[in-house]
Amino acid sequence: MLLSPSICAFGHSLLWRIPVTILLTLFFTLFADRFLPYSGDGGWIADEIISGGKIVMHSPLSSLIQTTFYTLLHPWGFTAWQAISVSSAFAGALVIQVFWQIRKRPLFLLINIGSGSFLVFAGLVENYAWVNLFLVLMFWAAEKFYLGKWPLWPAMTFFFLAALSHFLAFFYFPALVWLIFQNKKFSPAEFAIPLFVYLAIHIALNLFIPGEGISFDFSRLVPWFEKTSKLHHFTFFTWDHAYIKFYFHLKSSFPIWPFWWPEVLPYGVMFIPLEWPLLFLLRKQIDSPFKKCLFLSSLTGLIWTTLWHPDLGPIDWDLFSQMGIPLHLLLGLLLLDILDSRR
Repeated sequence: MLLSPSICAFGHSLLWRIPVTILLTLFFTLFADRFLPYSGDGGWIADEIISGGKIVMHSPLSSLIQTTFYTLLHPWGFTAWQAISVSSAFAGALVIQVFWQIRKRPLFLLINIGSGSFLVFAGLVENYAWVNLFLVLMFWAAEKFYLGKWPLWPAMTFFFLAALSHFLAFFYFPALVWLIFQNKKFSPAEFAIPLFVYLAIHIALNLFIPGEGISFDFSRLVPWFEKTSKLHHFTFFTWDHAYIKFYFHLKSSFPIWPFWWPEVLPYGVMFIPLEWPLLFLLRKQIDSPFKKCLFLSSLTGLIWTTLWHPDLGPIDWDLFSQMGIPLHLLLGLLLLDILDSRR
């Protein structure tokens, strides 16, 4: 019996996706070992994996995935640090394929992989690759839902997988909800079931697996006028605060300077990030609900990274570079519109 066209297409897809994923994972792992700077909590996360039986409670799914990679690779001589790097590189190999699914255009792919915010996917030893991957999957599925091509539950599933990978995903929930209500053709169960599954998994993790991690209280925010914690480096209305946030914008921006150059100025600030000025110039092209969702997400990223305190100083760039994910998705769509309108 002949195979159906859909099965043949799936098999053909695997023929190139599997080797591409393996090669990209290998490339990013080697790239990280050669070029990437040390990240904020990399050493602590590696130690947690080696100690065994614990997860980082603000990113439990990331911890479980990293532990799985360590369990599989340790017999082959990989350290915990190297296993986490392979885990992030694997997420990077997958996200490139998701970018290509969102828009099968080289320019769109280049904008999203050529920015500093992509570096968390390039084998970085941290907890941000998987949350960013699931957020990109969420945006892809959300656009499919809005266009009536997919049901709602894939977008909700990817969102809660992102939330399990890191709590920062919840910052983007309002933008997702706004887009959902631009197309109200969905069953409440498509929202409720992923939510209940998320809650059940989170409760089970808290009950059965010991965890460590940061506490969530107002000390996580930049204090307005007076330092209230020994972790605070500055208050809100200070030059130090503005300067380091400018540095974080630089780190997540287009590669207008090689990030491995010697940092000749404090924090390496050498150029002005181009993304937000470019977005301002293209603001009139934000003309569809999906683009507006990405714009709301970009504003959310700008707001929470401005209010959040970088306890580790400039080496916290990896956490704060996350704001570039929806921003570069949006800029990619807007620049494609310009290119298409001139043809």
